[in-house]
Amino acid sequence: MNIGDIFGKDDKKEFEKKEWKEIKPEPKLVPVLQQSIVKWNEGRKQDSPTEFRASEIGGCDRKYLYKQSQVEEIDWQSYLVMNMGTVIHELLQSYLKDHLISLEERLYFNLESGDSSPNTLLSGSYDGELDGKLFNEKKNVLLEIKTTGVSNYQRLITNKGQLSNKYKLQNNVYLHAKGLDRTAFIFFNRNIQFTDEFIEQNKDIIDTLNPVFHEITYYKDDALVEKIRQKITDRKLHKSLGTMPKRDKTSECSYCSFKSVCDADNQNEKAARRAEKSAKTKQEKEIKKKGVK
Repeated sequence: MNIGDIFGKDDKKEFEKKEWKEIKPEPKLVPVLQQSIVKWNEGRKQDSPTEFRASEIGGCDRKYLYKQSQVEEIDWQSYLVMNMGTVIHELLQSYLKDHLISLEERLYFNLESGDSSPNTLLSGSYDGELDGKLFNEKKNVLLEIKTTGVSNYQRLITNKGQLSNKYKLQNNVYLHAKGLDRTAFIFFNRNIQFTDEFIEQNKDIIDTLNPVFHEITYYKDDALVEKIRQKITDRKLHKSLGTMPKRDKTSECSYCSFKSVCDADNQNEKAARRAEKSAKTKQEKEIKKKGVK
């Protein structure tokens, strides 16, 4: 028996309207929760002990310069993603405690031998130091844990993606500071709930893949130290001149906290470059015209 057997057609509609109407009260707790996430994170913010941080040295130069003059507004969603990453880091560190010589610590790295001035000093924290015996190495091995979404994980695990330059620059600071040669990067697929779909998508090669963890070995690159030094020199120059480097658009631009101001500045910079090019072309034509006369 169903409702149509009890009520007539009109009565059925009236019953559904009165009794089955979905109630959608205005949320009270959700806004409070979102505000609390921001407040909690803002209360935990700490100033960097040095002007340059290893975690940012491989990142966007424009973002670094914006942060020197403007307050970075981070929304609750971005904070939540960062907090979840921290929880995963701590959990994986706990799992590996029997193989860790030390947990993360703050490191300082001088770009110039014996120079400890803020101009050449970077600081940063690595995730752990693993016993080298685990890798048949005489030296210990650094541990770097990275969380990523399923799309990026798919590119990494099928060799269509490589270790980003940002991670390489950051990690070289740690390797040089610790006097070590090798890092074990562990990428964690945070969309673990999609494991079945991932396996189905890669069913032809799943025997050689891990749907949750992916390991990449990275070795110290002395040449990158010069690159780090040049990035710092360029940033300092732009900061002193009040200029911005040309934008190098990446996937991170879409969720950058300075996206709006950067987009506006970029449009103005493009317009200025077009005007400069037009004026130069006009000048060249006038010079050529005078030469003909």
